[in-house]
Amino acid sequence: MATKEQIWAAADAISAEGGNPTLAAVRVQMGGGSYTDISAAMQSWRATQQASNTPIREPAPSAITDQLTALGSELWAAALELANARLQSEREALEQARQEAEETRKEAAALADAIAAELDKAQADIVALREQLAASLAKHEQQQAIINQETAAAIESKHRVELAEVARTELKTRADQFSELLKEEQAAHLATRAVLEKSQAEKARLDGMLTVYESIGGNGKQAELELSAVKTPRKSKKTST
Repeated sequence: MATKEQIWAAADAISAEGGNPTLAAVRVQMGGGSYTDISAAMQSWRATQQASNTPIREPAPSAITDQLTALGSELWAAALELANARLQSEREALEQARQEAEETRKEAAALADAIAAELDKAQADIVALREQLAASLAKHEQQQAIINQETAAAIESKHRVELAEVARTELKTRADQFSELLKEEQAAHLATRAVLEKSQAEKARLDGMLTVYESIGGNGKQAELELSAVKTPRKSKKTST
């Protein structure tokens, strides 16, 4: 809290430099302070300055009163009465103006203090809002990083699903090809088995005929030739599909 002496010293310094020691100028000169305290101190400082500048009033010189005893005393008394009346009227007007100025000063000082308090609060609110904004930005960046990671994971998962689908399609194609080959092998096996069964039946028939020839004493040589012809494997063409 600034003292009256400090406020007066600041006002004297401003006045000595030819400046106008207003409340704001004194506050800047002091580097801060309450407008209420500065205003109260400046009121007494201005009163002191006005008192030092007030002209000295003295009674009329004795030489004049001596020479103008008859007329001069009455004239001087009338002048003093008129002057006192005017002085009293001016004092009353000055007092009223002083009171009005004092009320205005108090209101201005209170308003300045309120504005200064609101300014401090606004600055504190700005700092708090900046901190909240910084925190919100940091949280947004973290959320964006998480979203980016999840997006990359989703893309990777989709790529894996696509690769799995390609592999499944290829395996299905190979399975279908293998199934077709198996069917062809089965068909060829059935055809070979049919030929084998037919050959076995033919052999059995010829064996029976040979037995008959031998039992009736026929030409054994001719029967052996026929049997040899039957035993010789026939060449068959395998159709590939």
